[in-house]
Amino acid sequence: MYSLHSMTLNKKKMKKTMKIKMNVDQSYENAYMLMTGAKDYGDLGKEFYLPIDHEDPDMLLKHYEDEEEYEKCNQIIKARQ
Repeated sequence: MYSLHSMTLNKKKMKKTMKIKMNVDQSYENAYMLMTGAKDYGDLGKEFYLPIDHEDPDMLLKHYEDEEEYEKCNQIIKARQ
């Protein structure tokens, strides 16, 4: 049985986890846009997220393969040639 307090904590934890997931997703999207030339650093604004190794096409390719985003994989392969 759950108490009201533990349910509130779980909701807060879930919101924090979702925010982190959104930041991670956005960081990979930013890296993808930079790699494919759709955006440059100036287009990303004053604050933005990027993976640590965002200039590594193999890392980005692996991420989008895992996410089954094959069109993005094709664009990454084209961009690194």
